[in-house]
Formats: sequence, structure tokens, C-alpha cells
Amino acid sequence: MILKIIAAATLGYLLGSINSSILVSRMYGKDIRDHGSGNAGLTNAIRILGKKAGILVLTGDILKGIAACLASYYIISPAAFNPYMVGGAFAVIGHNWPLYFRFKGGKGALTAVSVAFMIDPLSAGIMLFVFIAILLISKIVSLSTITTVLVYPIAAFLSTGDVYVLIYGIIISGIIIYKHRSNIDRLILGTEAKIKSRGK
Repeated sequence: MILKIIAAATLGYLLGSINSSILVSRMYGKDIRDHGSGNAGLTNAIRILGKKAGILVLTGDILKGIAACLASYYIISPAAFNPYMVGGAFAVIGHNWPLYFRFKGGKGALTAVSVAFMIDPLSAGIMLFVFIAILLISKIVSLSTITTVLVYPIAAFLSTGDVYVLIYGIIISGIIIYKHRSNIDRLILGTEAKIKSRGK
């Protein structure tokens, strides 16, 4: 079982390292990490490259999370825990610290959401609701993301009753919050960027 877990984790990491925003930005002759916030993620891709590029990044980041979960399921099952968590966790880690791009990637939120839906759709749906609600109120993507990942471990545990899912949620939420350190500093200072209203 240990060898299977290592194999699933490795494959999840390699899939996660396929950073969609970096690949898409190179289609535009750029490296997304050299523009805007410098983050290799969806929000920065939309700001720098536009909505069409954003759709490609969105699709890529979701699909790699799903692929990592499915690969993990087929490698590890049956198991005493949800197999999606292994491949999914390492897909997020790969997204944040990608092997193929000098370990400089994004913040992992979007991939984490796709994994959350694979693990437990109900708690993932609660996450999505919280994200949209906070975003509509604050117009700040980072605040919405941070609030959402703080809610996720509790929602996932209440929905599944699975201690392993709770531990997974705490670890992944901790990673995503860690990657949002600079955003948290700007939120405290009141300088964090808001999304633009339509027409502006």
C-alpha cells in the first residue's frame, strides 16, 4: 500500500506541475510570472491575458485536479481512506511548486476546488457558495479564497464525518493560505486590488 500511495502522490504531483497559466501565457509570448501580480494562476491570467485565456487556464487547472484524483483512485483502491485525497493533495502541491517551471507556480485554489468536488460534492458546493457570496460583497478575490478555504475543513468534516478528510482539508487550506501571505499583508493594509465592475 505504501508503494501505491507513493506512486499516486508522484503522479498527482507531476500532473499538478502542468501549470495551465504558464503554458497559456507562453502561447501569448509571455510568462505570466513576469506580469501583474506575478502569480501563475487564473486571476492574474485574466487580468493580463484576457477572458479567453482565462477559460483555457480554468479548464486546464480543473482537469488536472480531476485527472490526479482518478489516477489516485485506480492506483490505491481499495483503501481505508478516500483515495482522491492523495493524488489531489499532490496536484495542488505540484501546481504551487511545479517541477517543470523552476518550482514557481500558483496558489492552488482552483485545483483544490476541483479536488474538493471529487472528494465530496456537498462541502465543495458550500465552498463555492461562500466564495461567490464573499466576492459579491467584497469584490476581492483573495479575501473570498481565504475565507472559503477556512470554511472548507469544517464543511467537509460535517458532510462526510471522515477524520481523514478533515486532516486533508486542514493541510490543503494551510498550504493555500500560506501561498496568500502577500495578499493577507495587502488586505491588512487595505491595498488589495478589487475586481473591476462591468463597464469600468
